[in-house]
Amino acid sequence: MNKGTEIEAAGAADPADAPRRGKYALDLSGAQWRISSHSSGSGSCVELAALEAGHVAVRDSTDRSRPALVFDAAEWQAFVAGMADGQFADLG
Repeated sequence: MNKGTEIEAAGAADPADAPRRGKYALDLSGAQWRISSHSSGSGSCVELAALEAGHVAVRDSTDRSRPALVFDAAEWQAFVAGMADGQFADLG
Protein backbone atom coordinates (compact mmCIF):
# COMPACT_ATOMS: atom_id res chain seq x y z
CA MET A 1 0.00 0.00 0.00
CA ASN A 2 1.32 3.43 -0.87
CA LYS A 3 1.60 6.06 1.77
CA GLY A 4 -1.00 8.85 1.73
CA THR A 5 0.12 12.28 0.67
CA GLU A 6 -0.12 15.28 2.96
CA ILE A 7 -1.96 18.09 1.27
CA GLU A 8 -3.03 21.65 1.87
CA ALA A 9 -6.32 23.06 0.68
CA ALA A 10 -5.86 24.30 -2.87
CA GLY A 11 -5.10 27.99 -2.96
CA ALA A 12 -4.03 28.06 0.68
CA ALA A 13 -0.34 27.76 -0.08
CA ASP A 14 2.00 29.67 -2.37
CA PRO A 15 1.59 28.44 -5.99
CA ALA A 16 5.34 27.83 -6.06
CA ASP A 17 4.70 25.06 -3.53
CA ALA A 18 2.30 23.23 -5.88
CA PRO A 19 4.81 20.50 -6.88
CA ARG A 20 5.50 19.79 -3.21
CA ARG A 21 1.78 19.32 -2.49
CA GLY A 22 1.68 16.36 -4.85
CA LYS A 23 -0.95 14.88 -7.09
CA TYR A 24 -3.65 15.05 -4.43
CA ALA A 25 -3.67 18.85 -4.09
CA LEU A 26 -7.43 19.14 -3.65
CA ASP A 27 -9.70 21.80 -2.21
CA LEU A 28 -11.06 20.33 1.02
CA SER A 29 -13.01 23.42 2.09
CA GLY A 30 -16.34 21.77 1.21
CA ALA A 31 -15.47 18.30 2.49
CA GLN A 32 -18.07 16.60 4.67
CA TRP A 33 -15.97 15.27 7.56
CA ARG A 34 -17.15 12.32 9.65
CA ILE A 35 -15.84 11.13 12.99
CA SER A 36 -16.24 7.64 14.36
CA SER A 37 -19.15 6.98 16.69
CA HIS A 38 -16.59 5.13 18.83
CA SER A 39 -14.88 8.42 19.72
CA SER A 40 -17.43 8.80 22.55
CA GLY A 41 -17.70 12.51 21.88
CA SER A 42 -14.17 13.18 23.12
CA GLY A 43 -13.01 14.35 19.70
CA SER A 44 -9.71 12.50 20.13
CA CYS A 45 -9.94 10.62 16.91
CA VAL A 46 -9.44 10.94 13.19
CA GLU A 47 -12.03 12.30 10.79
CA LEU A 48 -12.70 10.99 7.29
CA ALA A 49 -14.15 12.66 4.21
CA ALA A 50 -15.22 10.93 1.01
CA LEU A 51 -13.95 12.84 -2.03
CA GLU A 52 -14.40 12.64 -5.78
CA ALA A 53 -13.03 9.67 -7.72
CA GLY A 54 -13.04 7.46 -4.64
CA HIS A 55 -10.39 9.44 -2.79
CA VAL A 56 -10.60 9.58 1.02
CA ALA A 57 -9.17 12.35 3.20
CA VAL A 58 -8.09 11.68 6.79
CA ARG A 59 -7.31 14.36 9.36
CA ASP A 60 -6.54 14.68 13.07
CA SER A 61 -9.68 15.78 14.90
CA THR A 62 -7.62 17.37 17.68
CA ASP A 63 -5.77 19.71 15.30
CA ARG A 64 -7.81 20.37 12.19
CA SER A 65 -5.39 23.04 11.00
CA ARG A 66 -2.82 20.38 10.11
CA PRO A 67 -2.76 19.01 6.56
CA ALA A 68 -4.99 16.06 5.78
CA LEU A 69 -3.76 12.82 4.30
CA VAL A 70 -5.47 11.89 1.03
CA PHE A 71 -5.59 8.34 -0.30
CA ASP A 72 -6.72 7.28 -3.75
CA ALA A 73 -9.37 4.57 -4.07
CA ALA A 74 -6.91 1.67 -4.39
CA GLU A 75 -4.85 2.81 -1.41
CA TRP A 76 -7.96 3.21 0.75
CA GLN A 77 -9.36 -0.17 -0.28
CA ALA A 78 -6.03 -1.82 0.57
CA PHE A 79 -6.01 -0.15 3.99
CA VAL A 80 -9.60 -1.17 4.78
CA ALA A 81 -8.90 -4.74 3.63
CA GLY A 82 -5.78 -4.83 5.81
CA MET A 83 -7.78 -3.64 8.81
CA ALA A 84 -10.44 -6.30 8.22
CA ASP A 85 -7.72 -8.94 7.82
CA GLY A 86 -6.06 -8.01 11.13
CA GLN A 87 -2.81 -6.78 9.58
CA PHE A 88 -2.64 -3.89 12.06
CA ALA A 89 -3.88 -5.68 15.19
CA ASP A 90 -0.46 -5.40 16.82
CA LEU A 91 -0.60 -1.57 16.69
CA GLY A 92 -3.08 -1.03 19.42
